[in-house]
Amino acid sequence: MHALRAYPISHLVQKRIGPLLRDVNRVEGDLKLREIIKQDELKEFTKPLNKPYNSDLSELSVSDFLGYEYRELHQRFSDVGILHEDLSRKVKKYLLHKIKKQLQVFARILDDGGSCLLAPEGHLSPDGRFWPVKSGLSRLLSMTKREVRILPVNTTYDFMTKCAIATTFRVCIDKP
Repeated sequence: MHALRAYPISHLVQKRIGPLLRDVNRVEGDLKLREIIKQDELKEFTKPLNKPYNSDLSELSVSDFLGYEYRELHQRFSDVGILHEDLSRKVKKYLLHKIKKQLQVFARILDDGGSCLLAPEGHLSPDGRFWPVKSGLSRLLSMTKREVRILPVNTTYDFMTKCAIATTFRVCIDKP
């Protein structure tokens, strides 16, 4: 990604379970799932795995859970609310720091006279309508030292083809 000069920004609120647990691993190490995930949430993990509801995943470590056998769960969306409260706070703090550093990369690019292309909605909408703009754009603008110009750009794809991709709204930030 960096070779292409693409720098994705982490999401604080909603993440896939796999990346969320990788972040937990970075913050606290390779803990057992019972030490990380609330018990009632952990029981819900058994449904997509076609395992009995009383299956015990609590003794799995994060590294074991991130293995191929549990790949079905890695791509499911969740948030830090599934984590025990003390760990949830630590992961949020880690993610906020990580997002700030990622935004600083963009701010440096703009301060050096470069351009950035952002997708401020965060995700593509299923019906092509605009979603609310995420707060990262305003944070980025407050971090830059230079005046910037925002240029809205709309990309639309044909929904009738096999290559259908929803309409998205992007903002190009360029030096004036």
